[in-house]
Amino acid sequence: SLAEKFPTVELDAAITNLFYHLNFMHDYLYRLGFDEAAGNFQLDNFGRGGLDGDPVLAAPQHSGFNNAFFGAPEDGQSAFTGYFFFTAPPFRQVDSAFDADVIYHEYVHGLTTRLVGNRFDAAALFGRQSAAMGEGWSDIYSVSITNDPVTGEYSTGDPTVGIRTVNYASSPLVYGDFGNRLGPLTRFGIEGGIALDHTFIPEVHFDGEIWASTLWDLRSAVGKQTFEQLITDALKFTPSQPSMLDGRDALLIADLATYGGAHQAAIWTVFAARGMGVSARADSGDDTVVLQAFDTPWNPLPPGRETIFFDDMNAGENGWTVEGEDGQGGPALWHLSNRRGRAWYYGREDTGNYDTGARNFGALTSPVIELPSIPSDSAIILEFDHFFRGSLFSSLTDNGYIRIIDVASGEMKQKAIVSDNTVGFRGGEFFQHEAIDISEFAGRSIQIQFYFDTINERRNDAEGWYIDNVRVSRRVP
Repeated sequence: SLAEKFPTVELDAAITNLFYHLNFMHDYLYRLGFDEAAGNFQLDNFGRGGLDGDPVLAAPQHSGFNNAFFGAPEDGQSAFTGYFFFTAPPFRQVDSAFDADVIYHEYVHGLTTRLVGNRFDAAALFGRQSAAMGEGWSDIYSVSITNDPVTGEYSTGDPTVGIRTVNYASSPLVYGDFGNRLGPLTRFGIEGGIALDHTFIPEVHFDGEIWASTLWDLRSAVGKQTFEQLITDALKFTPSQPSMLDGRDALLIADLATYGGAHQAAIWTVFAARGMGVSARADSGDDTVVLQAFDTPWNPLPPGRETIFFDDMNAGENGWTVEGEDGQGGPALWHLSNRRGRAWYYGREDTGNYDTGARNFGALTSPVIELPSIPSDSAIILEFDHFFRGSLFSSLTDNGYIRIIDVASGEMKQKAIVSDNTVGFRGGEFFQHEAIDISEFAGRSIQIQFYFDTINERRNDAEGWYIDNVRVSRRVP
């Protein structure tokens, strides 16, 4: 039991501390506009709007370790929040119900659940970017209220970054880091000496640090009081399943509504510096591969482009190479196919799936592409059309990976994951067009690689992956 493992815990003190800080957050956020009509948590709404009967139910010294949680259903139904012991080395026996950072963070999950979309949309932050924003909002209220850019240092014993990987006052993160910060989880290899990249998977807490870092910059630009009012008002203008760009736009709208647009320049400057400028792109709140841009409305990037490489796959192999194996002693399944128009296809022509009875994998690699050097106001973009059908059962199997190889060094960098299990680009009913910023490779010779790996022999009966119309272009004035 917890009492046996932590004989010195003070349950009554933990209850008292948790009660105090939860009530503090209720009152603090009430003054910022999270009142009865907005869907706050109260037993009695005193006829002021919203649905009552939904106080926060809280449990210190709950059933786990090194975490806490806040479950908030729609307005009128009580939230439940639990706080765990932190046992990370050195063994500290710390009860997170004594950590105001953790309590404030968790309570803000209730705030964002009720305000984003509407107070009856409890699933408004379930997309990959949306969920990351939820973690970022929770962090930023915590660090803003305590006036300390490090969160969770009491629970972790780490005063430098606390429970996160960055100090928000000195964070280097930008929008293009989204989905590329967790790894390596594992390492995949192809027999024959081909070393493959690490697997990076979006993770809401790591990616939430991007959002919180940007908001801390905005706090520094406009001041604590204005900032906290602005972000609370902006939540009410934020649509369900937002991307970070939707969150940026909601702040701009809230500034117009509350402050008459006095902070438009500050908002654009801060977001552009983190890669969320005018030309940044994210197709949805579940988009795990984003196009970052550092431009502002008064200095937008031009829309023109100059093609560096293009292949519509109609001229045959055209310098593309295939490596890997089918698991039965044969070559990889990549081949030119007419099943869905002329395209490279990872799958079996005879069965229309990639099931060979064994683990199979393959890399489709482009010819060498010479990238030019570019000025700071330009970008190099990889675009392609694809159709993907993979496993629905695991986020670590039957995925596609888009990689860039630096020819001179032989180093390989993974730029995106394609999956039907929500870890990256998702498969669709039709060919989809994707764009990836590869400006970091400007001035180098590169190859593009599309890699597929089943990881095991199970459930390999999906159709597979088609690649068509690969283009590399430079955005030009």
